[in-house]
Amino acid sequence: MFRFATFAAVSSSPQAREDKASLGDQVKTARASGLQQGGIETAGPFILDGYSRTGYVNLSDAIENIPPLAAAIEAAEQNKYDVLIMDNIERMGDLAPMLSTLFKKYKKQLHSARQSGRVFDPADYDPYNDESSDIMIHVEGIIQKYRINKLRRGWNIGIPRRLEKGLPPFRIAYGYTRVDKNTPPVKNEYAVHVIQIKDWFLAGRPRAWIARQLTEAGIPKPSKTPGPWHVASIQHILLNPFYAGIVATGQKRAGASKTGRTYLQRTPHSEWQRGTGGHEPLWDESTLLAIENEFARRAGVKNYAKVRYPLAGLMRCTVCRQKLTRRNITRGGKLQPGLGCCKGEAHVILGYDQAIRLLTRKFHKELQERQLNPASKSDEMQRLQAELADYKARRAQVHKDYEDGIYKREEAIPRIKDLERLEQNAQHDLDELGHTQQTRAEMRELTAGLAKYTEEEIYLWIAEDESSSVNRLLSTLCETLWVTPEHEIEFEWRP
Repeated sequence: MFRFATFAAVSSSPQAREDKASLGDQVKTARASGLQQGGIETAGPFILDGYSRTGYVNLSDAIENIPPLAAAIEAAEQNKYDVLIMDNIERMGDLAPMLSTLFKKYKKQLHSARQSGRVFDPADYDPYNDESSDIMIHVEGIIQKYRINKLRRGWNIGIPRRLEKGLPPFRIAYGYTRVDKNTPPVKNEYAVHVIQIKDWFLAGRPRAWIARQLTEAGIPKPSKTPGPWHVASIQHILLNPFYAGIVATGQKRAGASKTGRTYLQRTPHSEWQRGTGGHEPLWDESTLLAIENEFARRAGVKNYAKVRYPLAGLMRCTVCRQKLTRRNITRGGKLQPGLGCCKGEAHVILGYDQAIRLLTRKFHKELQERQLNPASKSDEMQRLQAELADYKARRAQVHKDYEDGIYKREEAIPRIKDLERLEQNAQHDLDELGHTQQTRAEMRELTAGLAKYTEEEIYLWIAEDESSSVNRLLSTLCETLWVTPEHEIEFEWRP
């Protein structure tokens, strides 16, 4: 008898959705293999639901970025199982050789339900006498690379040809029907619903509302899975360039989050590989641009519907660094609205009107000082320009010295590379500074306008104007408003 744990993995979050069977099937196959050979499951399953396993050159980075993998290794180190079983060794990707080396240290076995022989008796197992696992991992790595290269070769040849012919590279869009592989698809009865979705969206209707209307009307979904329309389907339809007469690839690229999960992010039109479709479009490119702009506009609009009082979420305690939230405080034996630390001990307790008065006084003073001592970036600009010119001159001098025989090749190349790196950094800093000039000019104009108001006028604006507009303006100018227990306010201005 041996103890085992199961391992399953997919590379992207869409593959890990509940409607996908891959992860469940992998666990089922691995578990059946372990039970069939007389094992008992004592740990896991360890499921990598959307973490990439490629591109790693050392195991420590993978352990840091992939929590389920770290859990599997920790369980092996703590002797919670003898064998880690997976559907296929390729599920470990580039990590397989590194994991094999580590598992030898722990005297644990890696077992593939589809490729390996039988599991060894843990009592007699010597990892350095087991060459079958190493051979399996090596051979599977060669096979996997061949499969990937073959797919990429087919992609690089076939997809551009389809785009040149005006044919869709992949699936047929909702609202169209496939004729054959060499003929553009034709519109069907669902095309009218696609146009209606577009009209509703550009008229300002939320995607959830559109999905609800389609569900209540009984309109068939793009997918065959049961259930209502989903907002993701609405977004996919609206942003599909096929409806604007474009056949393209590269609209999305894979990205990796800080946790190591992979996801798809949209790319600009300039990165697409595209062609003119041979089908009849439902709208033109200008409409597609209008749809994209509407998505961008909605993404940039923050939800201020719940803001019922000014200063919401802007002020923080300097001790616990928590936000000051609205709470009832006692003043003269009576309850009145106030502000205090949102959790635990309240280091700062302010009456609400008191907080506005303190903020107004400090805000007015800061505005006047910023007008008397405006921040100048011209010196920084000149410094960066001088640095850039110096690096270029020094690099040119090294070139000249090399040509004159002062430096040997092995001496000149490192110097030139160092100067090129410094030159690139200076140019980057100079570009960043230039890009922010317009924003800074707008901020200076805004603060100059506010500085014209008296302290009482600023107080009335904060206390009586619409709370959401007050908060928007203050958050535009200030990153955070810090409040000490002594009720002193410090502004953290945005750069």
